[in-house]
Amino acid sequence: MSQQNAVPDPRPQYERAADQMAALIDAVSPDRLGAPTPCAEFDVRALLGHVVRGTHGAAELGATAAKAGAAGAPEGLSGGSDAAADVPDDGWATAYARARAELAAAWAGDAALAAPVRMPWGEVPGRGVLAAHVLDVVAHAWDLARALGDRRPLDPELARGALAGARQMLPAERRGGPVPFGPVRPAPEGADAYEELAAWLGRDARWTAPGARTAADAAAAAGERTLDAAVDALAALVRGPVLRPGDAAYDVERATFNSAVTHRPAVLAGVADAADVSAVVAFAGARGLPVAVQSTGHGQALASADGVLVSTRRLRGVHVDPAAATAWIGAGERWGAVVAAAAEHGLAPLNGSAPHVGVVGYLLGGGISLLARSHGFAADRVRAIEVVTPDAVLRRVTATSEPDLYWALLGGRDNFGVVTRVEVELVPVTRLYGGGLYFDGATQGEAVLRAYRDWSAGLPEALTSSIAFFPAPDAPTVPEPLRGRLVAHVRVVHTGSAEEGERLVEPLRAIGPRLIDTVAEMPYAACASIFNEPADPMPYHGETVLLSELTPHTLEA
Repeated sequence: MSQQNAVPDPRPQYERAADQMAALIDAVSPDRLGAPTPCAEFDVRALLGHVVRGTHGAAELGATAAKAGAAGAPEGLSGGSDAAADVPDDGWATAYARARAELAAAWAGDAALAAPVRMPWGEVPGRGVLAAHVLDVVAHAWDLARALGDRRPLDPELARGALAGARQMLPAERRGGPVPFGPVRPAPEGADAYEELAAWLGRDARWTAPGARTAADAAAAAGERTLDAAVDALAALVRGPVLRPGDAAYDVERATFNSAVTHRPAVLAGVADAADVSAVVAFAGARGLPVAVQSTGHGQALASADGVLVSTRRLRGVHVDPAAATAWIGAGERWGAVVAAAAEHGLAPLNGSAPHVGVVGYLLGGGISLLARSHGFAADRVRAIEVVTPDAVLRRVTATSEPDLYWALLGGRDNFGVVTRVEVELVPVTRLYGGGLYFDGATQGEAVLRAYRDWSAGLPEALTSSIAFFPAPDAPTVPEPLRGRLVAHVRVVHTGSAEEGERLVEPLRAIGPRLIDTVAEMPYAACASIFNEPADPMPYHGETVLLSELTPHTLEA
């Protein structure tokens, strides 16, 4: 009991392990359900059933543990016999999502961690029960990854923690009976933490799915082939499309929003998951090819030539946790999807001015948000980054787990790996008083600039603003009052009351007539209307300079 009481809160580790398992389950196609796994008694379908039942069982034990003094289920972590019954071939991801949500709710209270639960191997505090389930999830993640072809990079910290727990909970001499594991096997030379864990649990640590090829195998073989043959081998390994110049979809896949940048890579990989990214990075490393990354193509990254372009636009998904006020966002998502998903829960991300901009590129560049003065840089709200580094390993990076890499990613943009998804904090903002004040820049420009300098110097932090001058083309796509004019556009975002916003904006309205005035109360979900950025691709180039103050000399320039 004293050892089990020393077990730290296992819930954070469970969330990481469950995220990893969910990503693996999401990658299982129906045609792989009959494939063998390192657990001789399970094919992939049976393994998924075991995982889902075990999660339901752990949830039941959590609910039991929450009732002080209650006893645990005699079947341990196996759960109800019908917990995974009748799951359709394409329904395992949903079934697991429901089971883990049930588990999270059952173990949400701290009381469950300390309450006694009777298990087949004795009575233990609830935290020991949940730690045992974490071990189960981590071990079966390796089983499933191997069954899928041994190409998905897994979180090494989870394996190291699970191995330490396994050595404590499952001594080598106590196997059989209520402990359903075979004798400990010797770990092979050079084994990683997952292989050491598999050997301790009685599995063959070198087990490989029949006919499966690893990313490393493909990379090594690629080094011995012509580029075309190596690309063919890569295409057979990954789920997403692998394209070369001349292929039908090549031009569509390489297209950018900023058409001043033209990519013409030797190989273009439209990755479908983190495993694809790992395989592509390993392939590029084996052949000494440079790697570039593109999601939406809004940035001004160096054009890729004769290398590998990784297109992350298929890495989609926004998963909001309203209780924690956080969201996991796939690297292919744009801010518009995140704003909409967060708004359903009365929350908002620190997005920028344009909803069609990709999330990851914006964050890695710092991210000056619409709420910058009240809530800071968007990069400061990044809690975790999942990134495939140049060694083809998927890493979960946080400010505490790998502080140097975390810092570099959030300031260095393009040089440290391929980001697959991020976790960000959301803020409780549901509405704004905001919009745009458009003036005639030719006749009012000087007055607007001077008024803006004086006005912005005394604003409360609840109001974030900016100003831009641009020549509006005389085109039907431009609002009629702006066509053919030099426009001075003042953008206002105020999180306080509409009444206070009206008072604060009044000095700008006093400058003179506006071509357009859209400043009004609005839901945060309508924030894209403030800047009203064009959504069609175009060529552009920009430079950024940070000023400590807005001097008269600067205004004159």
